[in-house]
Amino acid sequence: MSTHQQDATPVRPTTAVDALADRYVDAATRLSPLEATYIGIPGFDDQMDDLSPAGLAEVSALRQRTLAELAAATPVDDVDRITIAAMTERLTLAEQMYAVGLDHMNLNVLASPSQTVRDIFDLMAQDSDDAWSTFTTRMAKVPGALAGYTESLAARPRRRQCRTAPTGPGRHRAVPRPRRRGRLFHDPRGQCPLGRH
Repeated sequence: MSTHQQDATPVRPTTAVDALADRYVDAATRLSPLEATYIGIPGFDDQMDDLSPAGLAEVSALRQRTLAELAAATPVDDVDRITIAAMTERLTLAEQMYAVGLDHMNLNVLASPSQTVRDIFDLMAQDSDDAWSTFTTRMAKVPGALAGYTESLAARPRRRQCRTAPTGPGRHRAVPRPRRRGRLFHDPRGQCPLGRH
């Protein structure tokens, strides 16, 4: 027997769960060209994400459709089971964050959409006329992306902080912060809006 025959391993056939995962990646990168650039998928480098409430809702709708497909999927091996478990966990968490409005209030000094829009250009090629054409086409779409982002920030849910609750004029009493457990937040006393979703 030749060395080639000894080293040969069976090629795992593509399953329905594999196809489901591929469809999700295809759809997700169409909705997030920035993510496509980050993970090295070509063809989206001249485009920009829709960071408006409508764009966030479209991404949420994709997650919900995919979660429904995952719940109905039948795994044929351990690879499928891991795929279903990992995608379900990640997409469920993302939907919980969206449901409590965290996507609409995503603002910090390190890693929020404004930084993503800026940082993406560091990953783009600049070594040819075509590359610079792609670069400038995306750059021209920055104002629209940031306008959508500003719209989302303005549309964020208005919630009072959960650290204290008023008990009378000028007086407050302490309220426990919600504890993480299972879902995004767990508030056993039901006093924090983040605990109700």
